[in-house]
Amino acid sequence: PSRKFSRWMKKNDKFKKLIEEFKPDLILVDRQRHFGLEATKTNIPLLVHLRGNHWKEIEMAKQTLYKSMPKKIAINKWEEIAEECFSNAEMILPICKHLDNVVKERYPKKKSSVMYQGIEPKNWFQSDGMKLKHPCVGLVQGAVILEKTKELLTLTNTLEKMPDVTFYWVGDGPYRDYVLPTL
Repeated sequence: PSRKFSRWMKKNDKFKKLIEEFKPDLILVDRQRHFGLEATKTNIPLLVHLRGNHWKEIEMAKQTLYKSMPKKIAINKWEEIAEECFSNAEMILPICKHLDNVVKERYPKKKSSVMYQGIEPKNWFQSDGMKLKHPCVGLVQGAVILEKTKELLTLTNTLEKMPDVTFYWVGDGPYRDYVLPTL
């Protein structure tokens, strides 16, 4: 659900029309939100692709960005919807063995199997890009999960000891402002 509570009460006629038109044999979702919730209300098997530790991410969000009353309501609803999706899924497909162990711990009777996701060179394209100041170091790290993002703060000593090296950070997310002032 969005943070606009008025959108929470709408009927999902678009979803029903989509199901009627395509008549899928199964539904695969990679987010545990409304589409997955609607899928649990059908007799069509639901498979949930788990791309991260959903439960830790929810807890971190509650402790940091989702403290105001409207955001608390939203995050609690997202958690409730996700639980419906996981509980009613035919199978959970985590992206790695570690997450598969987390799933097995939380849902010991639920079928799960690792569905790796990876980046292949054929998905890349040539680009001239930007002119870099050398020597340099490039870092690719999203700022979506606090526990991962705050690890960037370990770079402060490195930055001080290497003043002639330019560091480039590629990444963004809600925790960007948590690290940028320090870095």
